[in-house]
Amino acid sequence: MKLRERIRHLQVHPLKLATDWVSALVAAAMLWQHALAYGLVVAALPSMLVSLALFWRADASAFVRTALGRYMLRNNTPAMEGVRFCGLLVLWTGAWLGWWWLLWAGLAVHVGGWLAGMWPVRRRAAA
Repeated sequence: MKLRERIRHLQVHPLKLATDWVSALVAAAMLWQHALAYGLVVAALPSMLVSLALFWRADASAFVRTALGRYMLRNNTPAMEGVRFCGLLVLWTGAWLGWWWLLWAGLAVHVGGWLAGMWPVRRRAAA
């Protein structure tokens, strides 16, 4: 398996996804309490450590062959990664400012980035 393909497969590994989600929410809780340093460490470090461990030890090919794995790989484009990261930034900003509505808006953007592949695509009729 090529390096680029292996990295892409590990981005949708269930352990990596669970780590990303849990660390993002714990970081938001820390930012809500204005613990900036701890929040930044929790936001970044667990994800990096799990990514390294999975890169060297895990085989995600079995997961990639499932319907969920295929969906996630098909929709895990750099653009969607950017949308989801922007959603996290909005979520964390809402947590820092203590604005519930902004926190929920960021979460909605992040989840929308994951679910975007489920929305029907409109095709233009040939003229």
